[in-house]
Parts: sequence; C-alpha cells; structure tokens
Amino acid sequence: MDKRDQWTPMIDASHPMRTGAHDAYATALDMVGNRHSKGALVDLVCWLIQRVNMAESDLRAARTPKSPTPTSKGGE
Repeated sequence: MDKRDQWTPMIDASHPMRTGAHDAYATALDMVGNRHSKGALVDLVCWLIQRVNMAESDLRAARTPKSPTPTSKGGE
C-alpha cells in the first residue's frame, strides 16, 4: 500500500476520471512502464520536478513587469 504524503491529495485530484486528462495518463503509464527499477522512477520524478520548476520560473518571469530601459536623448 502506498504511503499518503503531502502530495497525495493533489495526485488524487489529477486522476483522469476527475480531470479528463486521459492522454496525459496514457503517457504517464508509458513513461513508468519503461522503467523497471525504483532508481529509474526516482530519476523520472526528479526530471519532472525540474521541468515543473523551470516552467514555474518562466511563468513568473513572464508576469514580472519589465523595468523601462533608459534611452539616450540627442548628444547625452
């Protein structure tokens, strides 16, 4: 039996029976099915966490207002 942790409610909520994301579920099944050791699954999860972190960072950067760029006037 799996141990419940702080991610369990979010994982449960993302099940395709609740979200309709059946394509994502099929991809996840394929990705997990291709790995046959716990170490390989840990590598997969680590890679996914890094991708999420990069996407969140990119989103924050896109939402951050840009500072006006100083422009030179004439001969200044």
